[in-house]
Amino acid sequence: MPALGYPAITPPGMRTPLAAFQTPNPEELLSKLKRANVDVKVKWNQTRISPSVYNNDDHIDAVLNALS
Repeated sequence: MPALGYPAITPPGMRTPLAAFQTPNPEELLSKLKRANVDVKVKWNQTRISPSVYNNDDHIDAVLNALS
């Protein structure tokens, strides 16, 4: 995420399926995610992604494409 301009909040080495990062422009990001039909938590200037066993590589690609 840092390579896409979203600094990581999640500490390195976390063992949970959670990624949190700073979001410089949450309204713009929400618009991009909505257009891509991606549902993640965006609140204040932070975004949290919580993938689970129900997600696959296509879902991850959709998030990354929406963020880039």
